[in-house]
Amino acid sequence: MKIIQEILSENLKRIRKNKGYSQQKLGELSGMLASTYSRIEGMKVTPTIETVDKIAKALEIDIYSLLNDADVKSNSLRDRILRIESLSEYNQGIINLMIDTVIEKDNLERNQEVKMNRRLEELTEVRGK
Repeated sequence: MKIIQEILSENLKRIRKNKGYSQQKLGELSGMLASTYSRIEGMKVTPTIETVDKIAKALEIDIYSLLNDADVKSNSLRDRILRIESLSEYNQGIINLMIDTVIEKDNLERNQEVKMNRRLEELTEVRGK
């Protein structure tokens, strides 16, 4: 089992890189020196919860995304949404396209089912006459 500092470090690296930020840029966005941020990401120091919150805000994600173990597979929709929010904008676009495609497919299937039920009702009426 990973310690929370390892989880934080891995998530910081992954999310920072997905966003295209350098350590210096994220440090600036978080209101700290790049060297301070680097020591946090490198597990040389343990940040306060307030510092983790500042970093999360700079990354435009919630703090949970930084502390959630990505290796723990969760089926919860909330957890999946949080992980999607940490993806790059490009990958978020792909996910949105996939979701829209499945929704459209479901709508078509429902419409087809309604049409088939009407046809069956018409056939039943014709047989009854």
